[in-house]
Amino acid sequence: MELIRNLKRRKLRVFLTVFGITIGIFALVVLGGMAEKMNRLIAGGSAALTDRILISQRGGAFMETGFIDESLVKEIEKVPGVGIVSPGIDLPFADPGDETVQVSFGMPEIISGYDVDIAKRVEELSPSTVQLSFLAGGWWKSGETDKVVLGSDIARRLGKTVGQKVTIRGVDLTVAGVLEPTLTAPDKMAFVSMSTAREMMRRAFPILQRIDVSALVTSLAAVPKPGEDASVVAKRIAERFPDLQVIDPVKAKEQIANVTIIMNLVVMGSALIAIVVGGLSVINTMVMAISERTREIGTKKAVGAEDRDILREYLTEAAAIGLIGGLLGLGGGWLTTLALNRATLSSGSTIFMITPRLAVGSVLFATVLGLIAGYLPARHAAKLNPIDALRYE
Repeated sequence: MELIRNLKRRKLRVFLTVFGITIGIFALVVLGGMAEKMNRLIAGGSAALTDRILISQRGGAFMETGFIDESLVKEIEKVPGVGIVSPGIDLPFADPGDETVQVSFGMPEIISGYDVDIAKRVEELSPSTVQLSFLAGGWWKSGETDKVVLGSDIARRLGKTVGQKVTIRGVDLTVAGVLEPTLTAPDKMAFVSMSTAREMMRRAFPILQRIDVSALVTSLAAVPKPGEDASVVAKRIAERFPDLQVIDPVKAKEQIANVTIIMNLVVMGSALIAIVVGGLSVINTMVMAISERTREIGTKKAVGAEDRDILREYLTEAAAIGLIGGLLGLGGGWLTTLALNRATLSSGSTIFMITPRLAVGSVLFATVLGLIAGYLPARHAAKLNPIDALRYE
């Protein structure tokens, strides 16, 4: 109760101090929410690279040298250490000229050619491969070409569920399954059979309409045999096929880690704003509070209050100011990110993700900030000479 009374004595000053901390924590939560979503996407991409050596044509442009003959699969599988090679076809979900396409935030929507039989073999060879689970339905049966499995974001945007019809790039398909949300790349992907993906690819690129595309893919993924070093195997493939671009999964993860560092620096920058704005506000408020209550401090010490009692009292006030500012900043940031996520939901995307560690960390950060900023003024108050304090005018 005494704490509340002390804070109410200087309502305007406390309000301004709390407001300063709130602004800092608000920035921390909003920018941190964006960084958390990006970190989750990046972590998902890193996990997808586990034990996978990505292979493509140098340049990788669809209209130039972005196609690989699937006959190379058998040749690459002969390289020592290679267990299995999985072909893939990736292309944009919609034609860039389609006026009905909505702006997508984050990762673009992708169509991915998927061979269910090879996928099973890959899972058996490499259990660490990312496993996709279903919200409804499942993969199509071997040989079916008129089915599609939708990532959660695409399914939500299209308003489609299992059994419903959907037309993708001019091909009529039936939804066989909808994937569980992963907050990573698969949420933005539509999986179709390899033959269906080739038909879509042929329609998408006029240059392919006059040639046989039955053996063309856009990429390959080599999975090493158990116990083999992926970097060593990647080097062997690169030496055997110098015209191909071979991505070492270890180096790819290092590059992804660098992106994560950049996103975390964004969070640190917003935290710095909170430190500067909130810290100075707390120091100013506590100094003025001690100045106004100097005689009160002298009275308390004269009747037996010890230094640690005074120190505890003022540190508690500083921490309370930080806590209130942190809670308000968290609330404001959470409501803002919720509103922005709702605004972009129609495009199948969400930009922010407020995780428990961000929520708890931001409030804890504000409270600790209040304690640290209020320590020196509180220590000064505790060290006041009771006689000098009682004489203070």
